[in-house]
Amino acid sequence: EWVLASVTASKWLNPEAFEFKELPSERSRKAHSDPNFKGLFHGEHVFVRKGVEPGQSILQELFLICGAVIVPEEESASTVIAAQGEPGGISPKWLLDSLIVFEKLDAEGYLTAPISPSV
Repeated sequence: EWVLASVTASKWLNPEAFEFKELPSERSRKAHSDPNFKGLFHGEHVFVRKGVEPGQSILQELFLICGAVIVPEEESASTVIAAQGEPGGISPKWLLDSLIVFEKLDAEGYLTAPISPSV
C-alpha cells in the first residue's frame, strides 16, 4: 500500500503512516523513542539457572539488554528462569515470546513445574 501510494504521489511518503499499529515493531519503535523507557523487563531481578536453553549467558545478556538486573543468588530474584521440569521457575520461552510480541507476557503460563507445597 505504501509503495502504491508513493507512486501515485510521485514521491516517497512517510512509511510510518502505513504501519500496522498493533505490530510489535510499532510498539518497540514507540517505546525506544521514549527517553523514559528503561526496557521491557526493567525492575525485574532475574536469576537464570544452569542447564537452560538457550544457554545461561545468552539469556542473562538478553535480560540485561531489556533492562533487568541479573542477581547472583536465586533467593534475591523476583524471577527465576529454569529448564522445563524444574520446580519454582519460569521457562526461557517467556522471555523469547515476550520479545517477539514486544510485551511483557504473564509468566503464569510459562511455569516450568508446579511448586511442591512445603510440609
